[in-house]
Amino acid sequence: MKRIHITALVFLTSIAAHAADDSSILWQIGKPDRNNAEFALAPDGFSKFQQDAVFVVGASDLKRDWPYVQPGPEDAWAGGRPHDFSILFGLQTAPPAGDRAE
Repeated sequence: MKRIHITALVFLTSIAAHAADDSSILWQIGKPDRNNAEFALAPDGFSKFQQDAVFVVGASDLKRDWPYVQPGPEDAWAGGRPHDFSILFGLQTAPPAGDRAE
């Protein structure tokens, strides 16, 4: 299983990985509906933020494991430090050598 680490650099309400034509969603976190109710700490629990998120596609629970808020390094309420938000997923086979981000 190949693991890919993604670091979120901006506030995200949902992340979706799409095929080249955008018609087939491979996986997504949340719904692109501008509603944060399905995420952890929603709707306004940002002050309860304690740790950076790790989301395992197919195993994690959105309401428990992926906060609606993703603070930046200037957010004192979240420790005033850089934050990593990781999304892990498995692949049945490795992508072709030209498509790998290594």
